[in-house]
Amino acid sequence: DAQQAWKIFQQRHPELAGAEKVITKAKVNGKIYYRVAAAGFAKTSADSMCRTVKSRGDGCIAYAASRKLPGAIAVVDAGVRVASR
Repeated sequence: DAQQAWKIFQQRHPELAGAEKVITKAKVNGKIYYRVAAAGFAKTSADSMCRTVKSRGDGCIAYAASRKLPGAIAVVDAGVRVASR
């Protein structure tokens, strides 16, 4: 489902072409979720991208790759991270 979500998101936002895809597995309140993120943006570019995405009705959070997401456990494979909350 996360792979399909990435494809749909790229269709909605063609400016994501060439962005690195990051899929994060998270456990929140006992449920498993997969978060899809676009990586490889400088701060100003990420902020601008989020404004564009939000203006089109989708959700977006810009965060630094060096800052672990809440509940992060480990990277389980290239481009896939696991988190628990």
